[in-house]
Amino acid sequence: MTPARILSALGLLLLASSPPAHAATVCGNGTCERPSNATWETNARCAQDCFCGDGLCYLKDGETAHTCAADCSCGDGCCDRWEQLDGSCSADCQNPPAGPCGQGCRNAGEECDFAGFFTLNRQCGSETASGGWACRFLQALCGDGLLELGEQCDWGAANSDPDPDSCRTDCRFPYCGDHTQDSGEACDDGNSVDGDGCDANCTLSGCGNGVRSAGEECDDSNLTDGDGCDSNCTATRCGNGVVTVGESCDDGNAVDNDGCRNTCTPNVCGDGVQNVLLLNGQPAEACDDGNELDGDACSYDCRKDLARCNNQTLEPGEVCDFGILNEQMPNTACRKDCEARRCGDGVVDDQFGEACDRAAGCGPDCQPL
Repeated sequence: MTPARILSALGLLLLASSPPAHAATVCGNGTCERPSNATWETNARCAQDCFCGDGLCYLKDGETAHTCAADCSCGDGCCDRWEQLDGSCSADCQNPPAGPCGQGCRNAGEECDFAGFFTLNRQCGSETASGGWACRFLQALCGDGLLELGEQCDWGAANSDPDPDSCRTDCRFPYCGDHTQDSGEACDDGNSVDGDGCDANCTLSGCGNGVRSAGEECDDSNLTDGDGCDSNCTATRCGNGVVTVGESCDDGNAVDNDGCRNTCTPNVCGDGVQNVLLLNGQPAEACDDGNELDGDACSYDCRKDLARCNNQTLEPGEVCDFGILNEQMPNTACRKDCEARRCGDGVVDDQFGEACDRAAGCGPDCQPL
């Protein structure tokens, strides 16, 4: 504490305990007298008359709502030092009446009035040019090692701007944007610009840090899919490249025949859309006529375009072609898809050991399950 502050503190304490200037009060008459034209009686001057329970709340005796509830309480008309500090009584402190500085109740026009008490290093009271007292908080001096009004911290000579987690030289706690990376910060470049590598919330620029930057539709501070903003920072929906509830696939594009439909369902044989996704250098489907029937222009498994099949000419991709003799009949050698009879073609070739074919309860070997 500086010499000036010590003198101010001593001045208030002396003011609080100075001897009576008048003899207008009578100690022992059973009344704690506090007239306007004489020095008030106090517990120190007249304990017979002035005490906790005398019906008067007097801050110079150390009475507050905390120390003497019998005399002091919220609503008693005195904004005492405890109420000033914790803001617990708007009834007394919101619109206080006028009154003299130094009595311990904050009055109209006063910042504080602790009646000589110095609490939380908040020194109240300063001497005026005329020798009186003004109930004002003394001006804080950052760097003196005292925590004072308007300061968040003060470590004196240990205040530092470049040291992490230190009290700053402006007596503020470390904060995001002070150009020093402190605990809990991934970075701190000293600015509030997003998308420059270190965002305004002191996290590295990127999806999931809670800051929406260029190329992001949203950023909800997590990488959870299906919560409205997905892990790629796009809004949850079909077509954003993230498979969420209700979707079987999501390839992130608007192409309808590449294996995943625009409805986020698989592009399968029988859906009427030819899947042109290349498998082993060939489209996954040669055709798709919207059904799984043989005997029409597209085979049931979508592997053959039958427009040229059944012309009695063996062409690339055909196993057989007997023209009008191609039949979907039992035991026929060549089917209408220009494939040889086989288990799985939907025709029961009983003469060749099949008991069933592609029917309910039929196994992959064309025998009952």
